[in-house]
Amino acid sequence: MLDEVRLGLIVVTYNSQDTIEQCLHALIGQCQESDEIIVYDNGSSDDTPMILKKFGSQISLTLSTENSGFAYACNWCSQQASHASHLAFI
Repeated sequence: MLDEVRLGLIVVTYNSQDTIEQCLHALIGQCQESDEIIVYDNGSSDDTPMILKKFGSQISLTLSTENSGFAYACNWCSQQASHASHLAFI
């Protein structure tokens, strides 16, 4: 029997208020219960953090106070995806 595939979907965002809600709704609509959506906001100064907070427990959210860079955020999220068998960077 094959092991169950559990995805860790990683989204790094910065000032994405115009697109992040649609992106996350699309991901949530296609995820399995065992999948995890991990979002790292890289110090956005627009309404992105407020939009992200509305998703509550549907996502695993980290709000940074500064822009640490894309690579740092991806690596940090990878470490948080402890139950994922595969990672996808969105």
